[in-house]
Amino acid sequence: MRSLVGLERESVVEALSEFLDDTTFSSKQIEFLRLIVDHLTQNGVMEPSVLYDPPFTDYAPSGPEVLFPSERLNQLHIRLAEINARARHVVDRSVS
Repeated sequence: MRSLVGLERESVVEALSEFLDDTTFSSKQIEFLRLIVDHLTQNGVMEPSVLYDPPFTDYAPSGPEVLFPSERLNQLHIRLAEINARARHVVDRSVS
């Protein structure tokens, strides 16, 4: 169900809060993160491979590695996996 209607914007920001906490981001990083929030708000889930497609490549043509250190990128991938798992769990429960 959530993948059809997306997620509440506040829920997405809360889910990404650990990744966002205590960090100063550049303008390109902020725009990239805004795109992630927008995508999750619209779609409910997000596979990491999407980060290598437009519109993300408008800010990071060769991928998010140019914007984020590997440790931060790993944290982002973990957070996306958790969001996806929760969204799929909600869909599975609504179908049952």
